[in-house]
Amino acid sequence: KVTGVQTCALPIFSEAHFRTLTYQPGHGVVVHGRYDNSRIGDLLADLDAVIVPSVWFENEPLTIQEAQIAGVPVITGDQGGMAELVRDRTDGRWFRVGDSRDLRRVLVDLINDPEQLQGMRSNAPVVPSIEVQTQVVRHCYRQCLSKRET
Repeated sequence: KVTGVQTCALPIFSEAHFRTLTYQPGHGVVVHGRYDNSRIGDLLADLDAVIVPSVWFENEPLTIQEAQIAGVPVITGDQGGMAELVRDRTDGRWFRVGDSRDLRRVLVDLINDPEQLQGMRSNAPVVPSIEVQTQVVRHCYRQCLSKRET
């Protein structure tokens, strides 16, 4: 299942184009497209894994945190904040950023040994609430300001 396909101004990356590329009857790929964010828990509960194939050096993607809160393993690139949030072979898997063959290798490995996913589910990290994260950031800012004043 493919949910939440990102779109951009270029037609080649449109949701309709993605559906055309992935439509293969009987191959198990279902493109659901965009979703209402209030349904995120229901959507994640039905997934084996969340794939975050970004080639951008993401800081701390909310998509990864949402999956982790739901206990869903994350498959993501091996660089930047994405790799910092996902522990390879513990609560998700890494692949080389921008390397579709390496992503395929990881997916085939998980298909051939699906028990890995259950192990990763049980190792999902505890994600701090937005309130706790806000307190941490405020504390850091206060420390920086107090050092500046002295």
